[in-house]
Amino acid sequence: MTGSSIITPSAWLAGTPPVRWREICLFIATLLGIPFEQLVLSVVVKSTVHHAEFNLSEEEQAQFVGKAVQESGVADVTNFLRNVLEARKYLRWQRITGNSC
Repeated sequence: MTGSSIITPSAWLAGTPPVRWREICLFIATLLGIPFEQLVLSVVVKSTVHHAEFNLSEEEQAQFVGKAVQESGVADVTNFLRNVLEARKYLRWQRITGNSC
C-alpha cells in the first residue's frame, strides 16, 4: 500500500470558512478520482489546514500515476456539491493538535 494525502494550507485563501476548506479538500479528492469512503480526514486544531489521507495498492498507484485529471464544468461542481451534502451524514473530520500534517 502507498500512502498519499491532500493538504489545503491556510495561506491559500485567508478568511475562508472551515466548511469551505473541507469542501476544497473533498473536491480535490474528487478530481483525483478518490472516493470519499477511502479518505481519512483530519483538521489541524488552531489552523485552517485540512488533510485527507488515502492509501492505494501498488496496482492502484500505477493506474493513478498515469491518469489525467479530468476538466470540470459547472455540472460537475453542482454534482459534487450534491454529493458532499449527502456525504456529510457519514464523513468525520478528526481534530489533531500540533503540526502532524
